[in-house]
Amino acid sequence: MRDPEAFDFDGEYGEGYRFIADTVIPGYDQVFEAVHALLHTHLDSEGHVLVVGCGTGKEIERLTPLRPGWRFTAVDPSTKMIEATGSV
Repeated sequence: MRDPEAFDFDGEYGEGYRFIADTVIPGYDQVFEAVHALLHTHLDSEGHVLVVGCGTGKEIERLTPLRPGWRFTAVDPSTKMIEATGSV
């Protein structure tokens, strides 16, 4: 049976999420390069991107310097994840 607390993003798991994602998921940083390539072909220089399940907002951090004219709307059900985005 699955532990209901195992992926509590508003709890202890959420506190270490960014570290976990960066170190445990193979190719995690390359995903953002692929997302940029895909979105770039479909959006003009002032596109609007909805990021559902934004987590700590790393995709926004990575894409904003590449496409400063894009606007991002980010949502996440976890308050802790939204707070972890900082100034993003």
